Amino acid sequence: VSAAAAVEAKTAEAPAAPATAKAGEKERYQEAYETLRNGHNARAIQMFEALHADYPAGEFSDNSQYWLGEAYKINREYDKARAAFNKVVNQYPNSSKVPDALLKLGYIEFDQQNPAKARDYLTRVTANYPETTAAHLASKKLAQMPQ
Repeated sequence: VSAAAAVEAKTAEAPAAPATAKAGEKERYQEAYETLRNGHNARAIQMFEALHADYPAGEFSDNSQYWLGEAYKINREYDKARAAFNKVVNQYPNSSKVPDALLKLGYIEFDQQNPAKARDYLTRVTANYPETTAAHLASKKLAQMPQ
């Protein structure tokens, strides 16, 4: 949760007013994000999925895809979380969320007792994104893993 809190602190914006039928992408993204932050994971998942359906190539697509993965991870829906985080990496390769998505993929594999896969993801973060918070967190996790 502390890593998520650090990431949330960086990406948090002012709380959004409730979305209306005519709310734009940004407003809907902010509402879905706030819904997730407030612990309403199932509702946030629905909101992020609807946002992707309506704005498949929108300005917030990479962020909303990342937070969708985070919501699935919190719910322990690991296959769906993996798929969401992999979409961030593969569909938005220039996104600032890629290092965080790789980190979360590493955490999932670690938690699922797949140390080789976990090490691959975590090493990718440290090698490809060395100056990021995600790389620092990946280094810490790698140091905890048996060699």
